[in-house]
Amino acid sequence: SPSIPDTFESYREYCALWAPLCLDEARAAILSDAISEIPYWRSKPDKSPVRVQLQPMKKDVNGSSENIGLQIKSVLTENYKDRSFIANDVVLLMKKEEYIWEAGKGTLLQQQQKVAGKEGLVG
Repeated sequence: SPSIPDTFESYREYCALWAPLCLDEARAAILSDAISEIPYWRSKPDKSPVRVQLQPMKKDVNGSSENIGLQIKSVLTENYKDRSFIANDVVLLMKKEEYIWEAGKGTLLQQQQKVAGKEGLVG
């Protein structure tokens, strides 16, 4: 890994070196927290994520941006009222809820490979 200088030529140089390191640290912290909490999600509802259904912001529908704003359409978790959403909450987007359980057990990749093997390639 490249060494980090003590001084920088510009703000852009500083950000170019610092941002990836910050993102890596944040990713590691989030994964560490998730790994320690996932085993309790089913047995302790107050530890589980709040399940929501999202919809895109009207201004972003059919847009060309790589970014899209989302708003909560409905909350699917019962008795979530004791918990509130706050700025910078982590949001996990997935097609199927089972993916998070498989990921928590470390078997998501194996499950996806099985599905890919069953579907095969059409040529």
